[in-house]
Amino acid sequence: MQITENGKQEVASLEFALGLACSLVDLHAAGVPDELANAVADHLIGWVLTGHCVDRMPMTSDEWAALQRFCNSHAAEIGDVFVACVAMLHKTLPLLTLSQQCAPHRSE
Repeated sequence: MQITENGKQEVASLEFALGLACSLVDLHAAGVPDELANAVADHLIGWVLTGHCVDRMPMTSDEWAALQRFCNSHAAEIGDVFVACVAMLHKTLPLLTLSQQCAPHRSE
């Protein structure tokens, strides 16, 4: 697995940032520990950064193993994407709470 141009463009989009944030809100609401939620975020970012569709996560043990290796070896890049997503949301959605933004996003 490697970072693709399409993947870079996708994770730089407001739509991706909002989807990632909504996923984290849902995990938090379900009582998932922060450490596990952070791992989920890392894997979502890694999967999309490598050009894969977030709607089709890894299905086989080989795909999961490859994603895990990618995330382990690209932790800095994944962290940078997460920080950029948070910054984009903070800049773009200063007047609305994330929960308000996630409700219509979930119904799409």
